[in-house]
Amino acid sequence: MEVDRAIWALRSCDGSVTPRNAHPEAPELIFDSFVDMIRDLYPGPFDDPATPQGISLVVTMLGGSTLLGQADRFKTLRGFDVHLAPVAWSRIFSAWKEEWVEGV
Repeated sequence: MEVDRAIWALRSCDGSVTPRNAHPEAPELIFDSFVDMIRDLYPGPFDDPATPQGISLVVTMLGGSTLLGQADRFKTLRGFDVHLAPVAWSRIFSAWKEEWVEGV
C-alpha cells in the first residue's frame, strides 16, 4: 500500500473553503502539519472550548498510519467538533503498482 507519504486533504462540504493539501515532512509531524493548516484557515482560538468555531472535522485514519498513534492529540482541538474515523476495510488503486490494493 502507498503509506510511505502522508497527505492532508482539507475539503469543505459546502464548497465555501478552497480545497487545501498539506504534506507532512516526517511521520512524527503528521498532526502538527494538520494544526498548521487549520491555523492558517481558522486563526481563532481553536484550542479554547469556550469559543466553538462551528466547524466539524472528519478525519479518516488508514490502517498502519502513524496518525493512529497520535489520535489522542486531536483532543487539543477543543473549539471544533472532531470525528475520528478509523478504516475497517479499504480498496485503493495504486498508481505505483498499477493495481488495486485491499486492506485494513
